[in-house]
Amino acid sequence: MENIHLAFSHFDNQQRRQKTLAGQREALMKGRWIGREPTGYHTRIINGKKEWLINKDGKLLRKAFYKIAADRLSCEEVRQWLAANGLALYKQKLHWILNNPFYCGVMVHAALGDQVVEGEHPPIISKDLFRQVQEVLKGNSHGYKIKVKNNNAPLKRFVHCEQCGEKMTGYLVKAKDLWYYKCRTKGCCDNKSAKKLHELFRQELKRFALSENAVAPVEYELNAVFYEINASRFDEAEGLQAQLKEIERKIDRLEERFLFEEISEAQYRKFVGKLNAEREEIERHLGIATRKISNLESFVEKAIKICRNLGVLWENGDFDDRQMLQDLVFPEGIYYSKKNDRVRTSRVNSIFVLTAQISRNIAPQKAKPGSKSASRSNWVGPAGLEPATT
Repeated sequence: MENIHLAFSHFDNQQRRQKTLAGQREALMKGRWIGREPTGYHTRIINGKKEWLINKDGKLLRKAFYKIAADRLSCEEVRQWLAANGLALYKQKLHWILNNPFYCGVMVHAALGDQVVEGEHPPIISKDLFRQVQEVLKGNSHGYKIKVKNNNAPLKRFVHCEQCGEKMTGYLVKAKDLWYYKCRTKGCCDNKSAKKLHELFRQELKRFALSENAVAPVEYELNAVFYEINASRFDEAEGLQAQLKEIERKIDRLEERFLFEEISEAQYRKFVGKLNAEREEIERHLGIATRKISNLESFVEKAIKICRNLGVLWENGDFDDRQMLQDLVFPEGIYYSKKNDRVRTSRVNSIFVLTAQISRNIAPQKAKPGSKSASRSNWVGPAGLEPATT
């Protein structure tokens, strides 16, 4: 059961992720792009500072923007022109470029929310030209629209083709009004009904769900690890409670001395005011510490709920919820084999491997009344979780 510690690696990674996102946002707010250079740019370091340069592809893209705004060329015509001049782009990539305000000098990013920030990179085109291109694309029947968040195909780019390893994408067959997944490799022909693939995925999730009989031991161990990891917070709360009791003792003593006229009213008001201020400050810090402990304790309850209801949570979640759960359980995605009509995983989060193992190994034991096995605790795992002892 000591392997339960592995479960917390994910939450540690989440905390680091929050710090990383905060750093990313800070950099973006200063106009510094945090990803790799978009097509048309390259960078170099001069005197320790990154310098952005527009390369030959960027100059071709500038002409492409002008061709759409001035000549009213379609996206496909522009794509063919770029390919003939040495810049081969697939249609979705070109559409992404044409709709990306990065090329007119401003940045949008998930870490910025709805904010738009002026970038420190040189613009390839003017903002006015970018707006003109957007107007043309809106009325251009050849403009390609990509719907990124589509809950009909939450496994797109998450499921890989078993045959070639390429990520599969989702698409709608309008004649049937049905969604499918397909491999993007030409000639691979690996496709699958979204409804059927979702069912296979749910079955895969169920393999790693925590069974009811295993909840108690897992919850016990998670709580033990939780208290061990957060011992400092409990010590902090206990220390504040001790300080609070001491302040209250001093206030009681001060009131007693005033009652027996050992001190004047002026002295009483002076010192009781200071002590009350100290008490309020301690109570404020104690409230914060208590809330932290309460929030941390709710983690165990939420973790158990997730482990028990993987399939249900995925089925009822929206696109973002499904993506988060998928990535949590299967960090490297899944693979679909059309030949065998099955899915497999290359890696599973350690906590779900462990809970699945516990669910398989810990089960109510049927034994005859009075036998030795009947008197043993149902929560003792068989050999496999730990080496058997003699």
